Amino acid sequence: MLRRQLGEIFHEPARHKESKIVEGHLMGNHVHMCLSIPPKYAVANIGVGAARNVSAVRWGVAGGIVWAWVLTIPCSAAVAANSKIAD
Repeated sequence: MLRRQLGEIFHEPARHKESKIVEGHLMGNHVHMCLSIPPKYAVANIGVGAARNVSAVRWGVAGGIVWAWVLTIPCSAAVAANSKIAD
């Protein structure tokens, strides 16, 4: 039942790009798919880029990374400046 529902979910975007899922394996935490893609489409446009969208971004993690940059870059500049003065 679940496998059939997920199959429909995966086949819809493939049909949208005139592609076909030739073979697929549903694992516990990921999916393997063999796709037949027309030559007029780039593989990158059909693969993960087509399956993901903005909702797939983990905004909490992305925000944490930005804050780490905001704090780390000035701090590393201050440490570098202090080490230059000490020399």
